[in-house]
Amino acid sequence: GTKIALCLSKSHGLASDTTLRHHKKEHFMIPCLLAAVSTPSSEENNHNISTFLDPDIHPPPLPIRGRTPGNVLMFDGIALETRCHYCSQQNQIMGLCWEHAENVKTEVTDYQVIEDVRRRLLNTSGENNKKVCLGKEATVIALAPYSCLNHYQPVPLVVSATDKTEKWAQLKLWMETFLHNYKTHSFGEALNGPIWSLASDGDSTYCRAKHEICSQSVIQNDSEMGKILSKLSGLNLFTSVNGITWTCDPKHIFKHFSTLLRSKNGVMVCDTNITPVDIILHLSQLPDMTLQKAITLLDPADKQNVPKAVSLIQHLLKLESLPIPSNPADIKKRKAINFFAHFLGCFTLPFIDVNMSLEEQLKSLCKFAHLAVALHRKHGVCSLTGALYIGLTINYQEYYHYYCTFTIN
Repeated sequence: GTKIALCLSKSHGLASDTTLRHHKKEHFMIPCLLAAVSTPSSEENNHNISTFLDPDIHPPPLPIRGRTPGNVLMFDGIALETRCHYCSQQNQIMGLCWEHAENVKTEVTDYQVIEDVRRRLLNTSGENNKKVCLGKEATVIALAPYSCLNHYQPVPLVVSATDKTEKWAQLKLWMETFLHNYKTHSFGEALNGPIWSLASDGDSTYCRAKHEICSQSVIQNDSEMGKILSKLSGLNLFTSVNGITWTCDPKHIFKHFSTLLRSKNGVMVCDTNITPVDIILHLSQLPDMTLQKAITLLDPADKQNVPKAVSLIQHLLKLESLPIPSNPADIKKRKAINFFAHFLGCFTLPFIDVNMSLEEQLKSLCKFAHLAVALHRKHGVCSLTGALYIGLTINYQEYYHYYCTFTIN
């Protein structure tokens, strides 16, 4: 809100909140996102699409070879100030979670409405049909193009307060509502291109909802895309009714990799169990690595540090250049670590090595996909956790789908 605007004004010289409000009234229109009062509705979705995707405000992406490129629809949660406030635009009480907001009247017609919300918030009876609570965070949906040099930033289209008790079935319903609204709106798919993918972090509720939406149809072998993808044995060909796939951010995969390597239970590779102690001992033999630095790279308390996760994989890849140890037990461990480092590198390098060609990136991901299946079939969760394995499989499915789509276009 205003505090963020003030911080950006001081740190980056951007317009302050006062300046924005003044210009909004006098010179130009600044679009305002209409927050959902309860479950996001078609009316609210269409209003935000009309406001934010208006070509006078957000110029549509330029076509590539006569076709508009697709978009990714991103879902995530942001911190929220847990309090009620009044929205004069909608004449509604805002700030209640969408899961329970329908249990109480939120349109302000008299003082009794406000008093009723107050009593419901203080109610501790536990009756679900009377329960009302404040949103703990806001679920935000944003749209971003896959191929656009101008206006590349994501555009927010839905914001809804949640108390984090949402179920995948509820989430699926209003995700499908938004997808329908975007497809049929004149400023939606017709102007800004189709939605190709649904993306979120590793939250299990989002993942289940995306899986249910994107497993309703199969690409037919005689279709344009099917003629290419059907030759790739084992590739997941399930999509939504409209050909949408689902994915997650690669940086979350990198964090999963580092968490896996830091696990006290270790990682199984054939008949060898790689533990954090083994990794630290072998990393400390690198010329630019001290024992303390190696320990820091595997610090279990630093789970959200993506650069550190990538650095850990990069250093593990360097072990291959070291002389072979003299101890047979160390040789066995080194070979297992080198193999697993190469395996993780097959997924990581395409995202961080700018010198790799598209062909090299796809081949690397293909190698990774086959190795992931082999490891998971042999060791199950002792090698790759279930959540990590699912995230990996849907990610490389997405990349091959988009490569195929651009090739056809």
